[in-house]
Amino acid sequence: MARSGCSLDGRAAERNIPQGLCSPGGFQVVRFSFSANKEILFGCGKTESLPQLLKEFRGRALFITGRSVRENPLWKALELGLTKEGIPSDFETIMGEPSPDVIDSLCEKYKKAPPAVIVALGGGSVLDAGKAVSAMLKETGSVMDFLEGIGTKIPSGEKIPFIALPSTAGTGSECTKNAVISKPGPTGFKKSLRHDNYIPDLALVDPEWLESLPPGLAVSCGMDAFSQLLESYISTEASPMSDALAEEGLLEFLDAFPSLLEGKPGKDEFSSIALGASLSGLTLTNAGLGTVHGIAGILGGMNNIPHGVACGLLLPPVMDKTFEALIKQDENHPALEKAAGLGQFLSGNMEMTTGESIGVLMEELENWASLASLPGLRKFGFTEEQLIEAAGKSGNKNNPYTFSQEERLAILKSVY
Repeated sequence: MARSGCSLDGRAAERNIPQGLCSPGGFQVVRFSFSANKEILFGCGKTESLPQLLKEFRGRALFITGRSVRENPLWKALELGLTKEGIPSDFETIMGEPSPDVIDSLCEKYKKAPPAVIVALGGGSVLDAGKAVSAMLKETGSVMDFLEGIGTKIPSGEKIPFIALPSTAGTGSECTKNAVISKPGPTGFKKSLRHDNYIPDLALVDPEWLESLPPGLAVSCGMDAFSQLLESYISTEASPMSDALAEEGLLEFLDAFPSLLEGKPGKDEFSSIALGASLSGLTLTNAGLGTVHGIAGILGGMNNIPHGVACGLLLPPVMDKTFEALIKQDENHPALEKAAGLGQFLSGNMEMTTGESIGVLMEELENWASLASLPGLRKFGFTEEQLIEAAGKSGNKNNPYTFSQEERLAILKSVY
């Protein structure tokens, strides 16, 4: 792609895009709603604008961050900016995925004197924590009371103004309306605190934060983002709006992700991946996900497996079976047409059949998984009995092909 510095000009770049890949409609959804942030600021160096933006709130800012963020030179520059602008601030650090106890503890600490604005700066777990705290400071009771599938209370949708600044490119939480709360273990879970109003008021996406990520973490996060883009693209709830964003995100990833896997990413590649991840947040919010995430979420609640690794393991076999089954059902299924378009983009051959084009896409996904050297489920302590349990508890979400419990078990065994 033709790019200059850290800017993105993907739409203007000359791409060999198959006719029909960017055609609207997908599953011909003629009625849909679309949720998004009030504002998204994207680009290298955008972090510098945060202190000036915070002046508008005329009060204390609560920063919720990950530990590694504070070791980044960008953080030091941000601190200087906060001091220069006279922004009174409090700072909290989140370790790992947010648990109900962590959220409740933070809310108790700031309930009597809540901040004027909350800024979450870190990976997806940090953004989810900030999102949950901004919401729960306006509620009474534990976050457990409001979690889907667990609590009995309905969130009011009120929240403290919330700004999300991702330091990774994976979950797209900076553009989603849910916060994932986790409790690993035998009785563990991953459940969402969700409301349309919980989408961050501002997503400030600065690709420069990605440059200091450990390569393995960058790859696993990228696997999550790409899975979200592809699942929402072929979702049964896809719409012209979600398709347009998913297509751009997928093309950005298909261009840039190989460089990340090979350990040779530059500013342009980091920009593409950051954009793709944010777009994946918007597309999953509006079109939903599929069987990959239907299984991955259950695995994360059972054992301590990184979410991106789970998605990376599951994506090739789930997509392979999905496309194989759809070809038998209906060769003209919209999901097949979309997947074929991606395969044609990769190959540059517009004359390939649907099956041949999808084969190219699947070969690329399998190549990514191989280059990433992802360990199997056994390495994360899963037993064969747990695979059976996970197959029973998991679901298909908006996948265009409905996997049976036995088929989900077969998928799990294939990545064991």
